[in-house]
Amino acid sequence: MSSHGSHPDSKASESSIFKLIGKLGESPADSAIKKASDHALSHEHKRPEASAGLKSHELPRAEDVFDSLLHKRAWLPNRRGASGDNSSGISSLVYSFACLADLSIRRPNNDISTYFDLYPLYGSDPSEADEIRLKDGSGMIFPDCFFDDRLFFLPRASAVLLILFNRHHNYIARRLQLHGEALQDDDIFEMARYINCAHFRKIVQEDILRPLVGLSTVGPGHKSDVLSQLPEVPPISASKPEFKSFVEAALLYDLSPIMSGNDISYVESTLHDMVNVKADTISPSEFDAKVYTATANLNKRRQNHAGLQRGRNGRFADNDLARILYESTETPAQSSGQGISPCWRVMQIKTIDWARSFKACTLNEYRNFLGLKPLANFEEWTSNSAVAEAAKKLYGSIDNLEVYPGLQGEDGADSGYQLGYTKTYALLFDIVSRIRRRDPASEEIFSHLSNAKAAKWYIEDCKLENPDNGSFGTSMPKLLQRTLPREYPYNNIYGLFPLSIPSNTIRCLRSLSDTSYFTSAHNKEMRLLPIQPDEEHLPDTEKKRKPILETEKPQARVIRHLVTRNQISHVCNKPDSFPTMYEDNLKALTNGYGYFLGFDDEKRHDKDQMMSLHALIPDSGALDRYATSFAKMTKEFIEGRTAKGSSQSEDEIDVARDVVNAVCTRWVCETLLDYPLSGIGASGPPKNNSSETPIRYPGMHIVQTRVPWLHHQVVKFVSALAKVSGRVSGSEVPDPTIAHAAFAQLYAFVFQVIDTENQWQHRTKAVVTGKKIYEHVKNKLPPPSRVVNQSHLESLTHLFKEVLGPYVLKIVTEFTFGIKVQGQTAQTFLERAVNVNQSYPPSIGRPTNDRVIANVIGLAVVAAVKYAKVCTQAIDFYLQEKYSNELNEIIKLSHKDDAKSKKLLMGYIRESFRLNHPLGVWRRVAVDEAKIPCKGNNGTPSEFAVQKGDLLYANFSKALTADDIADGDLDDPMKVNPRRRVNAIQGLGLHKCPGIVFVDKTMPEILGAIFRLKGIRRAPGSRGRLVQFTTHPEPQDTDPKSFLSPDGMLHPFPQSLVVQYDRDNQQRVEAISEKRARIWSITPEKNNKNRESKMNRVKSAILIFVLSLMALILLTIVGICTLRIVIWSSKILLTVTIMFSKWVVSAGASVPALPPRTPAPSGPRPACLPPLTPIQPWQIVTMKSGSDGKLIPLEYTLKHRTAHQLSLIDIDAKDLAVSFWVDNVSVGNSPSVPLNKTDNCGEDYGECLRRGFSAGVIVVPKGKHTVRVQWIGVEQPGPDGRIDWGPQGGRRVAWSRDSCAA
Repeated sequence: MSSHGSHPDSKASESSIFKLIGKLGESPADSAIKKASDHALSHEHKRPEASAGLKSHELPRAEDVFDSLLHKRAWLPNRRGASGDNSSGISSLVYSFACLADLSIRRPNNDISTYFDLYPLYGSDPSEADEIRLKDGSGMIFPDCFFDDRLFFLPRASAVLLILFNRHHNYIARRLQLHGEALQDDDIFEMARYINCAHFRKIVQEDILRPLVGLSTVGPGHKSDVLSQLPEVPPISASKPEFKSFVEAALLYDLSPIMSGNDISYVESTLHDMVNVKADTISPSEFDAKVYTATANLNKRRQNHAGLQRGRNGRFADNDLARILYESTETPAQSSGQGISPCWRVMQIKTIDWARSFKACTLNEYRNFLGLKPLANFEEWTSNSAVAEAAKKLYGSIDNLEVYPGLQGEDGADSGYQLGYTKTYALLFDIVSRIRRRDPASEEIFSHLSNAKAAKWYIEDCKLENPDNGSFGTSMPKLLQRTLPREYPYNNIYGLFPLSIPSNTIRCLRSLSDTSYFTSAHNKEMRLLPIQPDEEHLPDTEKKRKPILETEKPQARVIRHLVTRNQISHVCNKPDSFPTMYEDNLKALTNGYGYFLGFDDEKRHDKDQMMSLHALIPDSGALDRYATSFAKMTKEFIEGRTAKGSSQSEDEIDVARDVVNAVCTRWVCETLLDYPLSGIGASGPPKNNSSETPIRYPGMHIVQTRVPWLHHQVVKFVSALAKVSGRVSGSEVPDPTIAHAAFAQLYAFVFQVIDTENQWQHRTKAVVTGKKIYEHVKNKLPPPSRVVNQSHLESLTHLFKEVLGPYVLKIVTEFTFGIKVQGQTAQTFLERAVNVNQSYPPSIGRPTNDRVIANVIGLAVVAAVKYAKVCTQAIDFYLQEKYSNELNEIIKLSHKDDAKSKKLLMGYIRESFRLNHPLGVWRRVAVDEAKIPCKGNNGTPSEFAVQKGDLLYANFSKALTADDIADGDLDDPMKVNPRRRVNAIQGLGLHKCPGIVFVDKTMPEILGAIFRLKGIRRAPGSRGRLVQFTTHPEPQDTDPKSFLSPDGMLHPFPQSLVVQYDRDNQQRVEAISEKRARIWSITPEKNNKNRESKMNRVKSAILIFVLSLMALILLTIVGICTLRIVIWSSKILLTVTIMFSKWVVSAGASVPALPPRTPAPSGPRPACLPPLTPIQPWQIVTMKSGSDGKLIPLEYTLKHRTAHQLSLIDIDAKDLAVSFWVDNVSVGNSPSVPLNKTDNCGEDYGECLRRGFSAGVIVVPKGKHTVRVQWIGVEQPGPDGRIDWGPQGGRRVAWSRDSCAA
């Protein structure tokens, strides 16, 4: 309603209630809440005095009051415009929710509740709740039902919201069951009800209260904590009277004046169908009789609601419920200055009579109670002269105007809900009063909850404000995303701002584009909203920026499951048609560059993958060094984090948090990111708190020393320096546990495609963390002056580093009293990454090191999180009782040191991954239509169509386990077979796992150390198992699974798995490979009898050191001479090769295939001296067909400091031969083979060579050269002169590149 008059209070004359109670230095909203809170405290046990006004027999008929003062026609013409829509952009969902609050307070049989206790869902006592309870020990209630029958006459969205609260109760009950406590059905039910009601109150406080105090539904909220934290609320004593709710307050929650046109139409139709007469003509008595007949003996558990039909599972379809809520969000609420719809006439008459039965006070008496000045006349009450005149005829004096029609007909403000001033302030006062109080009946319930493990989760879950949820801390989005997780994406405005119509949401958000709401969750490649119609003039660069938020109504996701390896391979080998869904999120973490796991451009993908692998695995000994490093760190964490068990003979350790996650994260931080972490002591002081314990701070290295006073001084100095520089405060030490949580946020944001309620939080934290890591790596990259080509002398000393270096380092370590000798560090990794980046020019317009930093971050995230998850789940898998035999075999293998045992141990890990890990990857359809192969009903080949925009879920778990769809080559697929080799488990196509050799080498070291713990077993209860949870009660394969942490919170990755083991005769937990590394250690002997033995070892060590040094000098002299001869010879050979290349080709000379499968070439070739260093390990690439029907050549340009060797093999069918070109000069062909498409060797390179598939090797001289591999035939053209390249549109080959020693 508009206000043209003034409404004075006891102190001032105002036109706005918020100006009335505002204070200098406070926001009007917070001032309003504070004043209402203070007033609530002083009036919580009082009722307005009802002494004045007309006697009951003098009051006008309720029918006359509605028809003259509240009926819609009494307010014509409409003063707010033809549409009558709320000018604040409030959606009709506000009214639907307010109906639930109204029904919670005004109950049947003249009962008025004091609390927001969700009476419509639960009823008021145990007997009523029993009508909807399952009582099966779970504490849950029957799905999608509720107790109150009065919702038949309310908007459909009211029933849908109550159904969501039903689902939310069951969600909470399932969460409470996870904690493994001995809770009875009644305990779980009451706790879940209590928490559910707290969420209901929270929505009232955060979402409904905002417009009351003049705030927008889209934007920052108020800062007042009126919802007391329950542990801080003093118990209600018997001497203090209980808070009472009176009839006047119960009348406040009828917001019928803002009921939307769509809701009015639905109510009219429902009432007509039920009572079979026009709603505006039926009398209250006729209405009651008709309603009683229609609702008698209804089965509340199976009753249909909102015009929807239940499914066979007893639930309503998620998309049907969401559709009703979408419509409610799109529909604006009405302005309250237009009266009430005639369909609501009978309900309004009943409300007026109900208020009179309680002897409700007059409007002016209620204003006195609220501290507002009484109105002087009807013209101050309403600016509508016709209504004011009608009220004067009915009541005579303004002092006789009843409170209910007075509240509904009063003029209001032009903001918020546009309710009357009296009603606005009264609602504010009453809401504050109700949410400040707790139902005394819940005292005992909360005492149980406070002592439960779920207490922390509950307090965190019901926290007053969570501004990091994408909706400025409002609470309704959590309800929507928990109960309809597939229908409400985390970044869609329909779910983030459901109480605002979309056009208003967009308008408000555009004004917030430069605020922290936007900047905390974006990078320069993104914008907040999609391009709007009035922004078409923006430049193309701006239009290409992808939006963070979705503004269109969510559409049902079409998800097609790929359940065979044939289907998955078909899709994954066509990245142009079926691209990944991860690229945008990867760009958000890497300053807009991305990571090769998200690249669908094969050339770009291959270059970046090769760069990463070259930096990670520079030589043949790198994997062994990494394995030793993993083994050493695993030993350190086990020894440092072990705690005493419940008995004197056992210890226990959290292998997920304190071993696996810690090892992976520490390795990533210290080897890839140059960010040293503390080795032990995350959960408290180290087990062995000696002076030899190294202490580290971010970016600082402290030398370990056995001199106590020196160690103390070093630590003291560095600690002081760290505090001054702001790196740490107090005794804070960076820890792998904290770092792993950050990496887990990054991984969840990138790869968890189906959204959860925490996905916005994942995004903001991931983007912030990504920016910090980006800047850290950027600062750690060596400057260009440090990145130089390796000299010939450095190349020569490679042999010394590989063979003699480790032994000399051990001798130096022993003779320097434990001083740590720095070996390979993260700086060497970063130097290699920068070096190889210079060989491949980066994208134009991007900083030189963007690609390096992006690849480092991507590699770090995958290694720290996915690797750890696979490892932890393997441990949990084999601790199951049904795999006890396999566990015994694993324990035996863990005590062996041979390569065969380690390979077998990795086989067990791979089998657990295949059988237990929910393995699947996402693709989207980017073409208008595509066909995917499948099997028909009779087993014959068939195919199904997919459309642009469909999502494809490659379900590797089913493809690798189910007999009927596993392509028929898995023998007993559900049985653990560590010797089984299933290449598809590593992925298929362009994005298959590139680091499988790294995993195979290092992961057995972690599991071996853990399974060597004597008598390893689970800890009792939920601590000793991985507890998983899905938000949806009927999960699908595509739904993400969360893991329960000890504090009751859910995380996307395993946080805790506690095992126990025997302490008696405990063997030292160390990797066998490390035992071998200890052959040079010298242990001081206290007994003089061992002195001679000690001296002999020292002499031997010195002798070996001297001999090693002499060998180094000799090798250096000989090597330099030899190297110069080789270089001179190579130059001559290269010249000869180029001059006679055409002759070689014409004479039929061919490039040699991989030895020893094919004979060596007859012509000269450049030399490639060993040892070889991988530049790009073996990789499968596809030569695609071009417009001319021929295969497009493979081509790359590489600037390398030494010569490099290119090796290539034809795979799949025997149908390919190629020629090799260096700088547009042909250097030979691979052997021509007879065409045989039935001879298929798959991806087994050795088998391809054994069968005589075409293959070849060339050596490319050092320097910058362009190499091309070109198809030269074998495949025969068809009748049309063109070659049929089949569904893959080309042919696949495997190739690798290795750096020569010279």
